[in-house]
Amino acid sequence: PEPVYDPETGREIQLPPRLEKYPVRARDTYESLSENLEDLLQSSELMLADALRNEEYLEQSEELQVHVDSLRNLVDGIGTLQEAIPPRLEDARQAALQAESYKRQGSSLYQQASAQANNSLYEQALENLQIASEALDASLTFQEDPEVRRISENVRRLSQEISQGRLDEVVRNVRRLVEQGKSLYAQGDFTGALGTFQRAQSEWRSAFSTENEEVTLWLGLVRSAVEATSGREIAVTDPLYKEMSQLYNLAYGDFESLQVLVRQDRIGEARPVRERAENRLAKILIPFPYNAKARVLTLRILQLWDPDAFAESITELYNNALALGENRPQEAYANLKDIEQLLPNYPGLQRAITDLEIRLKLRLPPTDPVDLVQSQALVDRARPIWEGRQREAYPDAVELLNRAIQLNPDNREAGELKDRILIAMGEGIEIVPDDETRRLLVEAQQLIRDRNYEQAVDILEYLLEKPANRRNPQILDLLKLARARAGRIEG
Repeated sequence: PEPVYDPETGREIQLPPRLEKYPVRARDTYESLSENLEDLLQSSELMLADALRNEEYLEQSEELQVHVDSLRNLVDGIGTLQEAIPPRLEDARQAALQAESYKRQGSSLYQQASAQANNSLYEQALENLQIASEALDASLTFQEDPEVRRISENVRRLSQEISQGRLDEVVRNVRRLVEQGKSLYAQGDFTGALGTFQRAQSEWRSAFSTENEEVTLWLGLVRSAVEATSGREIAVTDPLYKEMSQLYNLAYGDFESLQVLVRQDRIGEARPVRERAENRLAKILIPFPYNAKARVLTLRILQLWDPDAFAESITELYNNALALGENRPQEAYANLKDIEQLLPNYPGLQRAITDLEIRLKLRLPPTDPVDLVQSQALVDRARPIWEGRQREAYPDAVELLNRAIQLNPDNREAGELKDRILIAMGEGIEIVPDDETRRLLVEAQQLIRDRNYEQAVDILEYLLEKPANRRNPQILDLLKLARARAGRIEG
């Protein structure tokens, strides 16, 4: 084989040669040899018997004695060989049987996996392909067989096709989830958007070893939005949800009664109703100080009971919100949204809300025209790489497109082009490694057992140079172990 060198040090990596066994040939040879030895033994014994019949001549002929001694040695040698052949013949027969058994198992599993793949049962297909690969490798440890190697290559090829198909599916699913999450974010459903982007991240990690920077960007935005709006609503899953809902409903019932009493100018009867409603709302606001429904209803009660005090309260809330915007933005935002519920056209309110929502990442800021131009320029730089199918430059194109999305998160063209390149790169984990990888993995395991850690590290690092192996957990775990035992610091 061609020598392999460490790309960093230039040192040659000693890769062990492939050992091939041929028990069927050995079996046939031993069987033929056994038959020939039996014929030879019979012939030799006959010749020896003939020579020994003429004892007088034998005593007089030294030359004949030499031939007789040779015949005796030949007979003895044949006997020794005949004793040695049976155990070796049995070993060869058993090895051939084992090889054939594993070959049939691997071939059968490959056929099952092919049918499963055709029916879109990809998980079951990949599981069967993995077992088939192990069975075929076991067959090759007993018997070198071109047909087994052909089936092994078919197993690996089908695994690659399924892996590529899954990769394609993952990229498309993540794109769909990203667009869905962006839509929910724009609608103000930050909790829904967070769950959607988290699913996108989980889906991405199932096929890629690196993070999706676009998903990471949106997760940061959405998490900030969720934190900023936490407490405005009480989650149904909250242990206090039922109690708080009952309190609010009772308080709202009091408010409706209060409206009737005030319109009828029955102030004396209205006062305890008002106090009861405010007490119930206060019980909600103790554990949930930013709860929108309780805060707004409190203001509505004040608006009904004392319009002048209500106007002063709104002015105070607005001014406090402006003052709190820098240091306590969540409280400031709650104040502004409360006002919006009652007086959406309050002077300066919408501008203040917009500014604060941008600061809290509840909405994207208007994109700087310069960023728009730069974002599109980055896409224009990446596109020729894709159109020219410059595979070696695909990682550079992905980096350009990630930067384009950072500048303009709504750059759909950048996202879609990045998806096409990622699918073409095929960075998804290859379920069944190639023949050399499987063989060298076994060698590395043996080297570790033999405490030859340095050579094991060399082999495993060589295997990681293959793009299809970069997420192979078995290689990564073995390399970590070998490096630790060799005293190397992981880089």
